[in-house]
Order: sequence, then structure tokens, then C-alpha cells
Amino acid sequence: MENEARLSIKSNYRWVMLALIWLAYFAFGMIGSSIPPLVTPIAHDLALTYSQIGSILGAVLLVYIPLAISVGLLIDRAGMKRSIVAAVALVPLSAFLQSFATDFETLFLSVCVFGIGGPFLSIGAPKIVASWFSGKERGLASGIYMTGPFIGMSTSLAITNTVIMPLIGTWRDTLRLYALLGFLMVFILSLIHI
Repeated sequence: MENEARLSIKSNYRWVMLALIWLAYFAFGMIGSSIPPLVTPIAHDLALTYSQIGSILGAVLLVYIPLAISVGLLIDRAGMKRSIVAAVALVPLSAFLQSFATDFETLFLSVCVFGIGGPFLSIGAPKIVASWFSGKERGLASGIYMTGPFIGMSTSLAITNTVIMPLIGTWRDTLRLYALLGFLMVFILSLIHI
């Protein structure tokens, strides 16, 4: 009887977990795509060339790819919740640090922080879905959470210059707003059982 109650709770709770992973991935996509719409004001403010901007945009993959190889082992050692919360925290931390950049080097390094958090989320999210869903529902859940980063990217590209910048005023404050949204996700994820 107690086992049935636990399965029922898990059955209902898995959709909450899926929604949270989707929101985390949405924040990941939104923050990850926040610099391209802001290239002109950032380049002007920090006196950057377009070659330097290209290097900054590539910094994510410079860190992401080498880390992706060992992240699965680290997630197993540190535990799912710690890993996902840390990953989701590094993504808005990157945006927050970017908002204080003063030159090429500081912006480059702050974007690298995003590259550290990214693989933890990319590898941890499928593990969470696999632990909460089975059978045909696992495929459905995977399809749903994979829309998160793309909708986040699309949203960022669509509203950053047209809505957010005119309302907020500066590229720095725009990145801080995106960081705040990401930190809200960290707070929510830290409160739940994964």
C-alpha cells in the first residue's frame, strides 16, 4: 500500500520535474543567445573588434567540449541534484559576470563560465528524464524538454533588442535581468527533490 502511494506521487511529480528541466533549459537557451543581439552595444562600449566578438562567442564551445567528456562521471559522483543546481547556477552567473565586463579578457572569461555549466545541464537533463520516465513517456518527455533551449534562444533573439533593451536601457542591465531569471530557476531547483 505504501509502495503504491509512493509510485502515485512519483507519477504526478514527474511532470513537475519535466517542467523544471524545461525551464532550466529555457534559461540556458535564453542566456546562451543573449550576446548576439547585443553585439553592437557591447562592441561599442568595450571597444571590441568583430574578431574579438567572434572569439568571445566561441569561448563557450572551447570549454564545453572538453568538459563534456568527464561530466557524466562527475554527475554520478556529486549526485544529480547538486550537479543540476550547480550547472543551472553557472549559466546565470556567467550572464551576471558578463554584465560587469570591462574589456575583451573579462568578457571572454565570463562567457567561459557558461561553458562550464552547459555540459552539466546537457548531460544531467537526460539522466533526470530517464530516472523519472519510462517506456513511451520517456520519448515524449525527452522531446518536450529538448524544446526548452530552442524556445529560449528564439525568445532571446526576438525580444532582446526589440523589447528588453528599450525597457531596461543598457546591455549590462539586460544581461542582469536574464541572470536574475536564471537565478530564480536555481532557487526553485534547490528546493525540490530530484
